[in-house]
Amino acid sequence: MSSSLSPSTSKPTIFIVGFGRNIGSGVARKFKKEGFNVAVASRTVEQMDVLSDGYLAVKMDVGKVADIERGFEEMEQVYGPAAVVIYNVAHATFAPAGPSNPLSISFQNFYANVALSGVHAFEVARLANAGFDRLPENTPRLFIATGNVLSSMTDRVLITGMNRFYYASEVSPQGGPQNPPDADTHGLVFHRLYQQRVQGHWEVRFVRGGAPWQPRPKPCSLGIILNPA
Repeated sequence: MSSSLSPSTSKPTIFIVGFGRNIGSGVARKFKKEGFNVAVASRTVEQMDVLSDGYLAVKMDVGKVADIERGFEEMEQVYGPAAVVIYNVAHATFAPAGPSNPLSISFQNFYANVALSGVHAFEVARLANAGFDRLPENTPRLFIATGNVLSSMTDRVLITGMNRFYYASEVSPQGGPQNPPDADTHGLVFHRLYQQRVQGHWEVRFVRGGAPWQPRPKPCSLGIILNPA
């Protein structure tokens, strides 16, 4: 193994499942700066792509359960169990006939959506939690699923039995999806959640810069009725 990785089991490890140029990269940079071992997984990542950053690259197709299991094994062979696992996987599907006809989505696309947001998300969380149980008792543990404002029941179910779980999404000041999301903001918020050490509310919405999203109060209109003399 290249010395550029400088693997150390004395440092906490973050495992980013679903690594890309935006959110995944921002989170990896922040945690690397804070002294973490960083392992990143995707279908296309190559070790040479991230060697200069000091990350461990793990080839993983999250659409295949066997790949998920192999990816965790590969990461743990180098660093041991991860203290932080990020599930940053999305599969957007739009109905060909438009939003008025959602059943025009093909079965294959529908199944892929359900698998990635449900079955395979569960498997990543299960393996993450199994690793958490093997960490030293005083080591903070954290699992974060990234997403948008359309959070699912699966995410609420996963919190049961997890050490610390969050469903985190960057939103616009109005509370809608933020496009594009800000990579560095995700890194800042995720590391802040790690430092909290205790479970807060499972759903975290934040705006660019990292401040928690606060619903804006609706303006109050005052109507005045004048009675004619």
